[in-house]
Amino acid sequence: GFSIASSSFGNALGIATNNSLFWVFDQPGVALYIFNSSGANQTGGFSVFNVIGSASIGGFATNNSDYWFPETLDDFVFHFNRAGNNLTDGFSVGSAGSSTPVALVKNNSDFWILDSTDDFIYRFKGGANQSGGFSTAVIGASDATGLTRNGSDFWILDTADGFVYHTNRTG
Repeated sequence: GFSIASSSFGNALGIATNNSLFWVFDQPGVALYIFNSSGANQTGGFSVFNVIGSASIGGFATNNSDYWFPETLDDFVFHFNRAGNNLTDGFSVGSAGSSTPVALVKNNSDFWILDSTDDFIYRFKGGANQSGGFSTAVIGASDATGLTRNGSDFWILDTADGFVYHTNRTG
């Protein structure tokens, strides 16, 4: 492991890795930092706040070159490239009923977006809501704030009971 304290973190909310780099998202600074596996802060991080002007970002997803951030005030998923530029293919999740998107994961063209108010995981493809989402409340997660997956399995972090729930996409 390694310390991130020297990077002026206030409240780290998300982490992703490709086994050689680690991306860490910090809420008060609304910034994405990049570390190598030894814990050295790498260049290439950027401020999300400076681009979109909102501090209401809950987490992020990456494919090693691009980043997606769910923003809870506008119910929108922003898409950034590695240089920190906001790309034009972000999408609204409010039309699907999501009012508080706090976390997301991506695989190929699918996005799975966790909504903490609805206790629901929405599935999007190409910015359009798809069937296949599911309730997190039915598995016991009533205050879900984190989400990750591999293949067909999901792990959902619930802050109310401090438990990580494991389920498949049918809930």
